[in-house]
Amino acid sequence: MTPLVEAAGLVKHFDVQAGGLLKRRTLPLRAVDDVALRVLPGETLGLVGESGCGKSTLGRLLIRLIPATAGNIIFDGADITRLTAGELREKRRGMQIIFQDPYGALNPRMSVEDIIAEPLHIHGERGTRDTVAEMLSLVGLPARARERFPHEFSGGQRQRIGIARALVLHPKFVVCDEPVSALDVSVQAQIVNLLQDLQRELGLTYLFIAHDLGVVKHISNRVAVMYLGKIVEIADKHRLYANPLHPYTQALIAAVPAAHPAARSRGRRQRLAGDIPSALHPPTGCRFHTRCPHVMPVCREQEPAVTEPAPGHQVACHLAG
Repeated sequence: MTPLVEAAGLVKHFDVQAGGLLKRRTLPLRAVDDVALRVLPGETLGLVGESGCGKSTLGRLLIRLIPATAGNIIFDGADITRLTAGELREKRRGMQIIFQDPYGALNPRMSVEDIIAEPLHIHGERGTRDTVAEMLSLVGLPARARERFPHEFSGGQRQRIGIARALVLHPKFVVCDEPVSALDVSVQAQIVNLLQDLQRELGLTYLFIAHDLGVVKHISNRVAVMYLGKIVEIADKHRLYANPLHPYTQALIAAVPAAHPAARSRGRRQRLAGDIPSALHPPTGCRFHTRCPHVMPVCREQEPAVTEPAPGHQVACHLAG
C-alpha cells in the first residue's frame, strides 16, 4: 500500500543560546534527528516516548506546521518540504492537527461558530450556520452550542470543538497531539471512542501521540517508540506489546500498571537509571546506552542501524542485530 505520509531523513534542530553572559554561543537542540516514518491510508500510527523526546515536534513537522532542518516529507504524493506557499496552502486542507490543551487551543473571544468556521474562511469558503451545526452534531454537541463561547464548556466538550474545527475541511490526515492527556479518565474514553468512530465514518488517517500506552494500544494499528529525537522501534501493536525488542520499549511496557492483580509480577517491572539526556548534548553511539541495563561497549561507540527481525517490525538496537 502506498503511504499517505512518508518521511525520510527528517531532521529538526532548534538554535539555543548557551553559556554565560560573556561567553554566549549557539548550540543545536536536536529535537528530531534522522527520522524515517510511513503512515498508511486509514491507519492509526501511535507515537510514544518520554516528555521532551520530540514527539510533538515530529507531529508538527509532518504537516509542515514548522519547517524541517533537513529531510523530505511526502504527503499524498507531493513533497511538501519543497512546495511554495501557494502550493502548500492547497495541501493544508488535507492535513490538520488536534492540540493537547483544550483550554488553550480555542480563542476565548470567539464564539464556537466562528472557531469552527474559521478554517473555511481562511481557505476562501463560506462557513454557513448549517455547516457548523453539522460539524457539532458529528462530534456529539447540540447545534445551539455554536452561539456560546469556550469558557462555557467542560474540557471534554472543548476538545470536541477542537476536533470539529480540525475536520471541517475534510482532511485525510490528522495529527492527534496528546488529545486526551489533559482530560479526566472517563472523558478520555469518550474522546478516544469518538476519534475511532470518526475515523471509520470519514476514512481518516491518524498520527496519535500519547504517553498512555494503554490508550495507544487501544486506538492504534502500529506503534512507533521515540527516544531523544530518534525512532528506536516500530511494529504492529500486537507484536510490539507481546515481543518488544528494544530495551527502552521493554521498560515502557513493563511500567504499564496491570489491570488485574493476578497479572502483576514484582519482578516484571524494569526500572531505568537516570534521566533522559539533553538533546543539546546527546550521547555518542546509541542514545539510550546511558540508561540501558544491557549496554555493551559497541553501544557507546557506534550508532545502531535499523534492522527488521520480522516483517514490519523495525528496531534500532545492537542486541536485536
